Amino acid sequence: MNKIKRVIINMSASAILLICLLFVTEIIFRTYDKALRGIPFTTSIMNFYDQELGWKGKKVFGDTATKKYKIFVVGDSITDGLNVAEKDMYYSIIGKELDAEIFVYAGGGYGTLQEYMVIDRYFDKIKPDLVILQTCNNDFINNLWDLESASFFNNNLMIRPYLINEKIEYRFPKRHGKLRIFLSSNSRISYYLTRRIDMLFAGLAKKGLVKSVEKHIRERGTSFDKFKKAVEVTDNLMAKIKSRVGKTPIVAFTFGEKERFKMIFQKNDIEFFGDMNEEVQKEEIKSGKMRLKDNSHWDTKGQQLCGQILAGELRKRGYPKK
Repeated sequence: MNKIKRVIINMSASAILLICLLFVTEIIFRTYDKALRGIPFTTSIMNFYDQELGWKGKKVFGDTATKKYKIFVVGDSITDGLNVAEKDMYYSIIGKELDAEIFVYAGGGYGTLQEYMVIDRYFDKIKPDLVILQTCNNDFINNLWDLESASFFNNNLMIRPYLINEKIEYRFPKRHGKLRIFLSSNSRISYYLTRRIDMLFAGLAKKGLVKSVEKHIRERGTSFDKFKKAVEVTDNLMAKIKSRVGKTPIVAFTFGEKERFKMIFQKNDIEFFGDMNEEVQKEEIKSGKMRLKDNSHWDTKGQQLCGQILAGELRKRGYPKK
């Protein structure tokens, strides 16, 4: 009996020691983040959540009472800009070129459902004269849980809304999502540890040591049932966007994945302005790199070029028009 008590006492002492060690390490992590990265001590991933949209985006709104032509721009990280100065963003160039009042909502990693929900939330408040929709080649993956949860490259690792059987469901794009969110939102250690593991698997996937769903998509296209389903869901969501804006003109451009989006836009009577990343790449051949450090998103020059091309295309098609 005494032996059992000693074992229990030793186990309890070890548990208390482990808890104390974890607590001290957590304090060190948070202090480090505060001092060197400017991250508030009490911040967790829950600070970035939006109850409806999944997570918060960047909101840049003009004057809703203006007499100017109003343009509502909705997109993902390309429209967010990743800290490119506001005056250099493509939508700012459009606003300046067309003398329009600009309203922007952009969320890094947003899929088509989130973009629809943004339009639904703000459309009646803004009453825009034109809607510009920016889409991306990873939208198809992000629009279907089965694809996003199987991706190491296009997985945002945040709870997001998915359209499933015509109903909106909120899911984390990995197994055991609820446990992971609980741990990551309450522990900075857990957050960094899980992110490191994700980065490790992404690195292994790049080397071909583990499979990511993008490989199946490249090889099989829409003969891959899940990707075919994602294209159908995206088409359905685009129809909802078109219905929501009613008679208000809506134009769209992509960042990659030109042909499939072109078909979807034509089917839903949305004017298509092409793949702006393709246009930037053409200029890069002559003028040099126009990318941020991630080698994907546009830098100041890329954003400005995109804005100039879009402004010219809008003029060519008769915008602005009341």
